[in-house]
Amino acid sequence: MATRLTTRDILSRLEKHEDECTIRYENIQRQLDSQKKVIDRMQLMLWSMYPFILASLAFANYG
Repeated sequence: MATRLTTRDILSRLEKHEDECTIRYENIQRQLDSQKKVIDRMQLMLWSMYPFILASLAFANYG
């Protein structure tokens, strides 16, 4: 036979669940912040390549 949960038990479980979710979401946010730094760095490298590409095209056509 199943045991009946009291309101206090349910509240305790809910609070524990909320604490675990808070930790989980903090970890997700930390990972997203880390990935944003990598993406920003890659974007900077990509933008820094454009002048060289344009210069190479100009040199190939007019040089």
